[in-house]
Amino acid sequence: MDLEKAYSNVIINKRLLLFDLFGAGTETTVHSIRWLLQHLARYQEAQSKVRRELLNVLQEKPPNMDDLAKGGYTEATIAETARIRSIVPLGFPRYARKDFCVDNMKIKKGSLITPLQRVALGDSHGSQKKLRDHGTFNFKLTIVAVIG
Repeated sequence: MDLEKAYSNVIINKRLLLFDLFGAGTETTVHSIRWLLQHLARYQEAQSKVRRELLNVLQEKPPNMDDLAKGGYTEATIAETARIRSIVPLGFPRYARKDFCVDNMKIKKGSLITPLQRVALGDSHGSQKKLRDHGTFNFKLTIVAVIG
């Protein structure tokens, strides 16, 4: 009887874990899309450019993975939204597989690394502050970074 109860608890815990994972992913996606829509509503020029690009790339067909390479301005818009309105401030922790350096700082193999989204999205050590305000929607540098 105890074995049956333990098995039942494992099944319940797995279901709850799956619910948490899907719920968290859905909530993050919803909030990201809300921020994107808010910024597009506020910045009409960006909205027009994204709309023109999507109409040109998609041409009334459903989007697919091949379309990603053709949507540079749209990708930059999404990246800029993530930069100024990061939903998750920290990335997933990782362990360094080998010794390496970042900005003259030595990271040893086995070190735990937790990436900061703001840094990963181009605002490293506040170096971009002179060029763009963290709370201002600004595509100039993001477009250069994404499109090349």
